[in-house]
Amino acid sequence: MLKSGQRICGSGAALGTAPIVQNKAYFQVSIQQNGIWGIGVATRSAVLNSVPVTANCWVLREDGQIAANGELLGKIDEPIEEGDCIVSIRFLKR
Repeated sequence: MLKSGQRICGSGAALGTAPIVQNKAYFQVSIQQNGIWGIGVATRSAVLNSVPVTANCWVLREDGQIAANGELLGKIDEPIEEGDCIVSIRFLKR
């Protein structure tokens, strides 16, 4: 459920409509409630109606895993908790 165009609650996903046309992208997310979530980018062909999304996406998950197309790339050491603000996710096109 999308609230006021800025908050996602419950089950589901949001996919932006603006393409990343530069070599870099940046966005900010505030975690308002613990749960199962992922933050990242995906192509329009990604299946967003089940979690975790594993194909056609690059994502940071609630447990700190960093994955691309279902493959684990790494894990951040700091736990991500309610009230945290994730302010520096950068995707570099090569």
